Parts: sequence; C-alpha cells; structure tokens
Amino acid sequence: MHRSNKTRSFSRCIGLLITALLFSPLAVVANPPTTRPTTPTASPKKPRSAAVPSAPLAQIAQSPAAIFLKIPYPAVRYDRTPAQIAELCQRTLTRTQDAMQRLAARSLRQTTESFHTTFLVFEQALAQMEDAIGPIYLLKSASPDAAQRKACQSCLQQYFAFQSRLFARTDLYQVLKRAADALYAHPALLSQADRQLMRKHLRAFVRNGAALPPEKSKQAAQINAQLSRLSMRFLSNLSEDKTQVTFTRDELKGMPDALLATMKRGKDGRYQMSMRVTAHYLALMQNGQVPAARQRAMIARLDLQAEANTKILEQMLALRQRFAHLLGYKTFAHYVLEERMAKTPKQVFDFLEQLRPQLRKKMDAELALLLALKQKDLPNAQRIEPWDWRYYSNQLKKTRYSVDNEAIRRYFPMDHVIRTVFSIYETLLGVYFTEITPARAWHPDVRLYAVHDGEKGRLVSHFYLDLFPRPGKYTHFAAFGFLGGRRLPDGSYQTPVSSVVGNWQKPLPGKQSLLSHDEVETFFHEFGHIMHQTLTRAPYNSIAGTSVKRDFVEAPSQMLENWVWEPAILKKLSKHVDTGRPLPDATIQQMIRSKRAISGLFWTRQMFFATIDMLYHTRPAPVDTAALWHQTIQSIMPVKSIPNIRPAAGFGHLTGYAAGYYGYLWSKVYAQDMYTVFEKAGNLDPIAGRRYRTWILEPGSTYEPLTLIQNFLGRPPMFDAFYRELGLK
Repeated sequence: MHRSNKTRSFSRCIGLLITALLFSPLAVVANPPTTRPTTPTASPKKPRSAAVPSAPLAQIAQSPAAIFLKIPYPAVRYDRTPAQIAELCQRTLTRTQDAMQRLAARSLRQTTESFHTTFLVFEQALAQMEDAIGPIYLLKSASPDAAQRKACQSCLQQYFAFQSRLFARTDLYQVLKRAADALYAHPALLSQADRQLMRKHLRAFVRNGAALPPEKSKQAAQINAQLSRLSMRFLSNLSEDKTQVTFTRDELKGMPDALLATMKRGKDGRYQMSMRVTAHYLALMQNGQVPAARQRAMIARLDLQAEANTKILEQMLALRQRFAHLLGYKTFAHYVLEERMAKTPKQVFDFLEQLRPQLRKKMDAELALLLALKQKDLPNAQRIEPWDWRYYSNQLKKTRYSVDNEAIRRYFPMDHVIRTVFSIYETLLGVYFTEITPARAWHPDVRLYAVHDGEKGRLVSHFYLDLFPRPGKYTHFAAFGFLGGRRLPDGSYQTPVSSVVGNWQKPLPGKQSLLSHDEVETFFHEFGHIMHQTLTRAPYNSIAGTSVKRDFVEAPSQMLENWVWEPAILKKLSKHVDTGRPLPDATIQQMIRSKRAISGLFWTRQMFFATIDMLYHTRPAPVDTAALWHQTIQSIMPVKSIPNIRPAAGFGHLTGYAAGYYGYLWSKVYAQDMYTVFEKAGNLDPIAGRRYRTWILEPGSTYEPLTLIQNFLGRPPMFDAFYRELGLK
C-alpha cells in the first residue's frame, strides 16, 4: 500500500498485514560512499531481447570477488541527536527558502526564461530539501529513541507548514507559469520528462491556491498546514498506543504454542496481547476457539484512540471540504480525483456499484458455508458475528480444502523464503542483491542491502529491512522511499534508498521464524514496492519511483502477488523446517483451490472501505464518522456491525489515502491484466521481466499510467483477468 502526506513527496508505501523476516544471498563489508552510478536515459527504450545477469546468480553469490567487493553505504545518517535534527531541519528549510527567494526575484526582471533557469532550479531545490527530510520522516516512524522521534515530528511539522506556504506562493507560480507559456511554444526543446515535471509543478501550485487572490491563497496555505499537523497527530496516536488485552491460557485455546511463547505474561500469569502487534491479533482471530476472547480483542482493536482520533478525523474532513470549496471544487473527493485515473467521484461510485451485486451474491454463499460450520459448534447460531469470519474462514479451508494454515507455516521458514524471494526478483528483473554488514542503521535488527544491475554490474540502489515491532514504531507494514532517485548536476544518478518497515514477530533464540502463506504473499507485494522505488531511472525526483497516480501505485506490487499462487514458485518457496522437503503437489493444489474460498467476503470488505472513504469525502461537514460508518457497513455487509465503537479512528488510510482507498480495487484491474503477460511467457521469463522493469518500474510518472500499461501489454487494458481473480468469471 502506498501513502503520502505531502503535496509532492518522497515516496512511501503502507502495506497490508504480514510477518516475515530477512535473509540475504551474500554479505560483504562496505566502506563509506564514494561513487555514484551512471546517468540514466530520460525515457524508456524498447526492451532488448534479454537483460539478465552476465553470470548465473548462484555463481555471483559464490564468487570471492563478490564477497570482498567494497560497496558504498547510502549517503544517509541515522544517529543525529534531537538537537542535531532540529539544526539540520532549520538549515534545510532556510536553504530552500533562500533558493526560492532567488527564483522569485526573477519576476522583477524582464528576462528570457528557460527550463534550466526556472523549473530545473525549482526542482533541484525541492529535491535537496527532500534528501534531508526523507530520513527524518523514516526515523519519525522507526527510530527506537522516543526523543529522536519527537524531534523528527517537530521537524516534519515545520516542513509541512513550509511546503504549504511554498506551493501557495503567487510570485513563484507566476515565474514558472511565464516560463511554461514560453516553453510550450517550442515543444522540441523539452523532453517527455521535462513536460511531465512542468505540468506537475504548475498543477501543484494551482491546486494549493497560488492562482487564487492573495487572501484566499493565504487561507489555503493555513488549511494545508493544519491538515498536516492533524494527520501527524492521528498517526502518532496510533503508533504510540499502548492498549493491551489480557487473557488466560484457556481463553487462548487454539492459538499456536510457538506464538504464545513470544507473548508477554503478567505477574498473574495472564497473557498480555498488545493491540499494536498484528501477528498476535490475527493469530487469535484465525485460531482462537473461544468466541468471547475473539470479541474482546476485536472491540479493543477497532476502538483504538477512539476519542482523540475521532475528533481529529472529523476536523480533517471539515478542513478538507473547506479547502476544496476555496479552490472551487464541489467536494474534497472531486479535488483529489481530478488528478487520478478515475477523474470523478461518480466514476468511482459507478465502478464500485458495478461490482457490488456480483460480489454480494458470492459473499452470501460464502457466509452460508461459514454459518454451517459455526452451527456445528453452536447449533442455535443464527448469524456470523464480526469476530467469527476469520476463524470460520480458517476452519473452512481446513475442512473443505484440507488446508491447515499452521501446518503449511512449517513449510515457510523465514530465511529460506526471503532468500528465494530475492532469487526470484533477481532472475525476473535482472538485478542482484548483496547484504552490507554492518548495516549502520537506526536499530541493530535492521539489515542493509545493495542492488546491482545484473547486466552492467553498476550499483543501482540500496534498501533496508526493519521488520520487528518496537515501542513507538509504525504499526503496520510499509515501504518507505526516503532518498529519491534523480539525475545530479554532474550527470551521475543518485542511488535511491528505501526501507521495508514492518512488525513481524521476532523469532525466539535458536528458533526459526515460520511464515504463513499470507505473509509470504504480502512480502512479495511489499518488496515489489521497494523495487518500484529503487529501480527508477526517471531524471527528476518529483516523478521518480512510486511518485505515480495513487490509483495506479498499487498495481505493480499487486501483480507480483500472483507468483505465490503458481505451483512451480510454491515449490521453490517452500522447505519444511524439519525435513527440508517442498510442499506436496496435493497440498499446493488444495491451496490454489482455496484461494477464492472467501473472495466475495474479502473484496466486499475492500469495497466497504473504499465506499466509506468516498462518502466521508463527498458528504458536507460536519460528518458523524461513527454513525456513517455503521450505516454504510450495514448496507454493504450482512455481518452485523459492532455498536458503540469508532473504527474510523484507527483507519490510518484516511490520512494519506483520503478519497483514494478505491485505488486498491481500481489498480487490481491493471495488475491482473499485466500478469497475463507472465502467464504466457512464464513467471521467471527474463525478457518479460525486463519489459516490466523498463515500462512499469523505471519510468515513474514520466508517462501517464495508461501509456505505461499499454506499452507493456502491447494493447489497451481489459477487465477479464480482474473478474477471474475476484472469482466472478
């Protein structure tokens, strides 16, 4: 999943729930950064017949030259004190302000403007600012030090306020608009990337109020700054939440012993379950045999920060509507969607409504099966409760499809899975990964990897893996792109840096961490975001990596989820923790059969989240978020809503994904269509993989999403594969 709180931002993604860890094909000792990679091309070229490593990856991994290769570290520091962070923040914003003042001064002179003296100057100043601020955003979400996190949050508040004022400045807008008017008269002087950059910056100014009269422009900047502060408070409240629910051993009947061993216990012997640790919560909801225990956990989880965050959310919704009206839009959703593939709220509602009756029919049949299973335990049961569906879905897989998730978990030891995932991506994308030790990161558990091009051997990027929960850490799973790729003034290319930030259960000493198949699938997805961020070759930071339309950003990673449902890939990924054997063919076939066992329920829930998000951003303020949530869930889901809770208070997507949650379903259309290329060519076909890297991963938003998709597919996109994936065809 992808999210951003900035008008133009360093890329970062939030993903679905997972639990896995890290492994590297090889480890080397690195020295400080001294070199930069070569200059990229400005736009994709047609792929060559193949682009694969010049030597087999196994050979590279075993090569003594590779083992002793000195690879530079990322040019990023994580050890700054709170005072140093404050000083860096102030220095960065002052430097950027000075650069903008010099640019704005051009409006006082009647000079001939060029792309290099206007847009490029503006872009470089922004990119340098984000190079400094990006790691601060990461540390705000991942630092183990509370004082450092607090300093980062203070800096980010200043940064967001600065950005709000910056993009509302009429003088800067006039300089860039005057230059654009002259440049558009000579289109041959501009590359495709130049044109995209110009359009993006001009639209950002207009959409932040720079074209408004001065008083209204000032109001727009103030609202933007308020929204940034509220958004950060909303997310901080969740990441710092300390809610726990305690259980006796009997109440946790059915929970895997290995997982119980990782949970803290109080002096009274009761198990203490933090509502921030998703692995524990999901294990209870899927395996816990005591309905009352599942109910207590779900109510606590869905009511996190209910009082504080409900107030914040309703303030944000009102401010967003005020902002939209100020700029002349009917609603905030109209404002957001103007720059998305969907274009209008009507298009989104029509898209969701088109799916609704087909999904409802499938979901009703699925719930009937789940109720029949429940009635074996409780003969008088009349319905599936909200805390039942995960448990009985798991039971359905066991009884109808002979799929035991806990037994299957033993086939996915963490180290083997991560090593195999790396190998698959290496083969597919023509790259190789090398671990750099020591990582010199923000926590001892974090590991660092370099990405090299397999054909040319050049350093392409770096990424980190930070996958264990800590107090104050970001509570879900995300790919944070905090140092963007871009062409530097000397012609070299800045190597991007990203990090996976997750909350997987840390293995006990001497034990292997065992992953569920769901966790393996989500690892494929999130690592796909890392590749999108780090394999970019776009020349400008503002259009590089995952800086694409929000309703397209999930498609590249959603496509890669398909790999973990292919028998040959499952054979590679699996290795029984005791015997070393892969999954049996019969088990694989049963897993594949069970894939769509509750797809109607799953996708209807996604449709609900998309719908409530759109309703929140199309209704006039004030919005009673709790009442609208319960009203909407009753109209879409036959499962009874839990009264007296406020789930929207924990729905973090309502900050960065405002009026954008529909994008998960929307982008799935393109994801499944793109996957048809690999269905024909083969999941490890390097030619198809190179084409995917060239047309989907490398360009960023140099081209519009539909252009990228059509160039990759060789035809316009179609819905057929999407309907098949949802189990509707």
